[in-house]
Amino acid sequence: MVYGTGLVFFVVHALNIVSLTIAYQGWTPQQTLTLVAGLVVTGVGLSVRYTRSPTFFGAVFGTLTILGVATSALVTTVPTDPPHGINTATLPTLCAAAALIAFVGTLRVSIAYIAAGAILIGVLYLKTHSYGPTGIEAVLAWQRAVQGWIALSLIGPVCTLIALLVYRSLDKLESALVRAKSAEKARADFLATMSHEIRTPLHGILGLSDMLSRADLPAGQSRHAELITVSANNLMEIIDEVLDMARLEDGTVKTTVDPFCVRTLLKDITDLFAVKASQKSLWIGAEIGPDVPRQVIGDAPHLRQVMSNLVGNAIKFTREGGVRAGARTLTVSNETAWIQFYVQDSGVGIPLEDQADVFERFKQTDSAKTSQTKGTGLGLSICRELTDMMGGTLELQSTPGQGTVFFFTLALPVLHKDEAVAA
Repeated sequence: MVYGTGLVFFVVHALNIVSLTIAYQGWTPQQTLTLVAGLVVTGVGLSVRYTRSPTFFGAVFGTLTILGVATSALVTTVPTDPPHGINTATLPTLCAAAALIAFVGTLRVSIAYIAAGAILIGVLYLKTHSYGPTGIEAVLAWQRAVQGWIALSLIGPVCTLIALLVYRSLDKLESALVRAKSAEKARADFLATMSHEIRTPLHGILGLSDMLSRADLPAGQSRHAELITVSANNLMEIIDEVLDMARLEDGTVKTTVDPFCVRTLLKDITDLFAVKASQKSLWIGAEIGPDVPRQVIGDAPHLRQVMSNLVGNAIKFTREGGVRAGARTLTVSNETAWIQFYVQDSGVGIPLEDQADVFERFKQTDSAKTSQTKGTGLGLSICRELTDMMGGTLELQSTPGQGTVFFFTLALPVLHKDEAVAA
């Protein structure tokens, strides 16, 4: 506000100097006064940047305005032109300065300026009255003084009140924002810390349950050991999702750029989930288009995380049929391949009215709510944020009862054979 007002003030004074030069056909003391006033006020406006003191700005600016108006109205600047006293041309300057000081200065400075302005208007009227005006001139002089008092007494207090309310609201908003940021950081730190703390004993539970499942136990106890392992793995997945969410909110997740093989990545993922798929009598496979480059450059760890999450989610909500993880090249340009990655299942599908909500945090569809395997509702949200971070957008196509396809496209530089050998 201060800089904008100062710029407008400087431009107006420059135009005023030009108009005075044209009107008087030369340079006059009024132009000198205008130039000096413009430079001084510009300096006062810039002082706010360095002093950071609204009191200093308001006091100096108010003093300069009072002195400027008093000088132009009470002092003879042109030998042939006597002081004019009260004049409507000087009153807008007093009112404009009152509004600016109200918003930039302090309450005390604003009150002091309003009082000084009211006194100055009275002095200007007395100066005009000393000339002994009669008739309409006397009436106009009194009218100008009354108008000046009314304008100053309205603009000054009203702008001051508005400024107080605005700044009070801004202070409350800033305090609330600081508290919100502090609470958000504390929450993220708590999630990250607790996730790490819980993972340590959980690894012990997984190790012991694995040892029990391999031991020669009676059928009932062996089943109990399997349930412990399944429950511990589900809990580990939930903890990983919460930890990923905390990292994404903190902005600590960074992308990497390394060469990797698309075929190997997808094959590893399907092999990893082969046992889980066979336990539900599902088939699982990788489908890589023949035009997919053998090696590309990109963020393999996060791509693996997204595809693994999508494959695991597909197996979770598929009762019969199977799951396919694939990649196909859409186009190649300037040594960059636009590769579409997808995960297709023959599961329950997602109703059209729920498809817009599946990527929202903590939201689950009806099929997810009734599933025997519960989740946090964070998996797909994390996948979308990771794909956005890699330069793609996770989307879906689904038909209830026929299955779902999740897909996204990434622009990946192609690594040729000679470059791979050199690397």
